[in-house]
Amino acid sequence: MIYFASDMHLGNGSPEESRERERRVVEWLQSIASDATELFLVGDIFDFWYEYKRVVPRGFVRVLGALAALADKGVKIHYFAGNHDMWLRDYFAQELGATIYHRGEIFERCGKRLWVEHGDLVYNNYLRSSRMLSGFFRSRVARWLFTNLIHPNWAMGFGLSWAGHSRKSKEIAHPFRGEGDFLVQFARQHSATAEAADLYIFGHSHCAEDYPIGNGRRTIMLGHWFGMSPWATLDEQGNITLHK
Repeated sequence: MIYFASDMHLGNGSPEESRERERRVVEWLQSIASDATELFLVGDIFDFWYEYKRVVPRGFVRVLGALAALADKGVKIHYFAGNHDMWLRDYFAQELGATIYHRGEIFERCGKRLWVEHGDLVYNNYLRSSRMLSGFFRSRVARWLFTNLIHPNWAMGFGLSWAGHSRKSKEIAHPFRGEGDFLVQFARQHSATAEAADLYIFGHSHCAEDYPIGNGRRTIMLGHWFGMSPWATLDEQGNITLHK
């Protein structure tokens, strides 16, 4: 069984809220250990994540331990960077054998063609201000400045504050806009190309939706973990199910 989840935003909110969310994530990771063959983490697993060459953020040891237990059982982990954890480097690759992605990717699984992506870069194609801000934060210049000119304590404090402000400025649960959703529009456009997929799997929007786009193709939006625990599965017969 292949599992997909996104937008857990570990570290967001009060310590009590974050621990409760982490507890649900750990319980879920433990529950899938018996039949999981692959796990796709589709971005924003952490509310803010930054890796230095030899330093990573403190905390989240229970989640990291649960992921390590899956990796030790032979589960292949795919981690897609989101807009809150865009500065992933090689920590998860070295510790968990995970493959890290910073763009959308095509996969062939269980007789289906999958397009998997966090989704923030899709939104950036439609929102100029977001595209400019994202472009700066993802640049080598921004990474160099953050790494070399700011003490890690201040850097992490700034990052967590920025992530929290970003979250507070938007509704946690975005209303699903159907055909007006940028992810649906992207899926429709992409499905008309030679690279068309059967399933388009996204995070970012915080909507948990299974939306048909014609010709048997579907857009799967994985939802968020603020008071919810949604995920998707793809079985050996190529059937995808959104659990919410």
